[in-house]
Amino acid sequence: MRDGVCGWDGVCSEAAKKERLDPTAIVCCTLPAVFAAAMQKGLRSILPGDTATFLLWHNYDDTKPVVWELFSGSRQWSNAMEKVGWCSLRPVDIADDERCDLADPMFFRMVHAVLASGRVELLHLGPPCASFSVAVSPPQRSPSEPYGLCTLSDKARAKVEAGTHLILAAIELLTVQISVGNRGSLDQPERSQAQWLQEFSGMLVHLNLVTSVCHYCAYGMRWKKPTKFWHNWYPPDLFRKCPGGHLHCELRGSTKVKGKTVKWTSIASPYPQELVDSMARASLDLPR
Repeated sequence: MRDGVCGWDGVCSEAAKKERLDPTAIVCCTLPAVFAAAMQKGLRSILPGDTATFLLWHNYDDTKPVVWELFSGSRQWSNAMEKVGWCSLRPVDIADDERCDLADPMFFRMVHAVLASGRVELLHLGPPCASFSVAVSPPQRSPSEPYGLCTLSDKARAKVEAGTHLILAAIELLTVQISVGNRGSLDQPERSQAQWLQEFSGMLVHLNLVTSVCHYCAYGMRWKKPTKFWHNWYPPDLFRKCPGGHLHCELRGSTKVKGKTVKWTSIASPYPQELVDSMARASLDLPR
């Protein structure tokens, strides 16, 4: 953080930093035609200096096809795509850099603008799922109150609203990506309560997405971890389910890793390497 704001010279203001998006409505950000036209010529031509340096990181080239991973976690998807020749924008995850905060309205709008330019050919989003987990006890959401039970404490409600805010941001960004004619995907646990949100079901209808389910154990992991991908480009045979004949590690509690206590859900959060490698190979068959 710089100057008490969020580190984007000439872009953010203190007032903008205090702005809050409605957690129960998708944000609609309009992009001026001149801005969009300039972005088509190359991201360097329009992004402010600091922003360009940050987002257009080590291998960016205006002449190459671009991929981008938001809520990137361990960056496995980005790394796999780079290995097969794609140019990646900086993977975005607040755990890596506090400036990568998609809950910050100004950073969100910059990401929105980049996607609206049409320069990102493949986008993947893996928004946080903790507040939508069926394992949360006592429950914090229900099909009739998907944005949070009316009985929640202030602390619990804040967490639920933060999770809702981020999933709605992800829906908005995926909508922008596909609306400009490009490809995208979003994942959540198979039973994620995000699917109860009106905006989520609306996204599936509006974007005509394919729903695919995979089990991580089918890619050599010790846990099953059923996961859904909503997308418009992956080949169906890429997603495999448990073949049976083996036991699964339950993702409950925690364990010791190098002397530190780590939750099993955190250990199991990265995508299986075999899965992302398969995704990267499949991307080579796409027209560019």
